[in-house]
Amino acid sequence: MNVQLRTGYRPGLIGEVVRLHGHYYSRYQGLGLEFESQVAREMGEFIPRLANPKNGIWYVDIQNACVGSISIDGEAMGEKHGKLRWFILDARYQGRGIGRQLLTAALDHCDRFEFNQVTLFTFAGLDAAKKLYLSAGFVLEETWSSNRWDRQLMEQKYVRQRQE
Repeated sequence: MNVQLRTGYRPGLIGEVVRLHGHYYSRYQGLGLEFESQVAREMGEFIPRLANPKNGIWYVDIQNACVGSISIDGEAMGEKHGKLRWFILDARYQGRGIGRQLLTAALDHCDRFEFNQVTLFTFAGLDAAKKLYLSAGFVLEETWSSNRWDRQLMEQKYVRQRQE
């Protein structure tokens, strides 16, 4: 298996990342149209902003197929603050260290730009991702109940302070 970690946009990337989110979150969280539409809309707004070097996207390419991604939005939360977004890895490739490679690439980017903190929002119950976040220095700051996608979920906010 030839795993390539790539960065930047390529034609079809938005659709591939949206497809990964749609399949994964439908299967494991029961989310559907509203969630997938929001991912598509927000990624469509983000990708043109890759011209700003503070923003970045990394993806895992296996045989010309995107099987995972992660993004850093370096503009959404103010100066020196990154927002980690669209971290996803096809379940067939989990447990092989690929997710850690994606997370490391994104956080190295944040460190290069000297972001004082990185914030991410996720759902409770994604234990493999939680383990990665905690090992990378993120701290769970807040948990709340949400019905944003017509399904009751526990949402979470994690923050990583700049590593000195």
